[in-house]
Amino acid sequence: INAATSKVNQIEATLSQEEQQTSILDDRYVTAVQNLQTAQNALQTIDATLVTTKAAVQLDKHNLANDAVKAYVFGTPQSKFASIFSSSIVANEERNQYTEQIVSDTVKARNALQSSEAQLQGQRAQQQTIETQAQTEATQAKSLEAANQQEAVATQSTLSQVKGQLAQEVAQAAVVEAQQEAA
Repeated sequence: INAATSKVNQIEATLSQEEQQTSILDDRYVTAVQNLQTAQNALQTIDATLVTTKAAVQLDKHNLANDAVKAYVFGTPQSKFASIFSSSIVANEERNQYTEQIVSDTVKARNALQSSEAQLQGQRAQQQTIETQAQTEATQAKSLEAANQQEAVATQSTLSQVKGQLAQEVAQAAVVEAQQEAA
């Protein structure tokens, strides 16, 4: 009986350890799945931001192109444009002021475009980082799922083994008891 009690205690300890390991693996799996979901949500946000930033880049390119054309057309002395500004000193000052305005607009448009493109590059880098993180989390979740399944199989095996041993020990105890009663 002491040997059987010792064996039962040993089996209970094994089952308890396997149950703890399963619980730990399950917690890690749930955390990995949550991290994966968070990464996927972040990717959706980045994707939406990328669309907005790309639209801003397109608008900045358009504005820069328009300003560049205006600067070229109005900044280049051609006969029909130059005559507008060549009649007097006041007109010449107006021409200089207009030219400065166009150059200023072109510089602002160029700076806005550069800023938008830098923002777009930063968002793309962030997107790649989050995609890598999501892939890592997905891999970890799959690995933890497999480890949890292996632990469940080990626990089931231990339970089956215990059931078989207990059945044999109960049968032996019944035989011994029957022999003692017969004697």
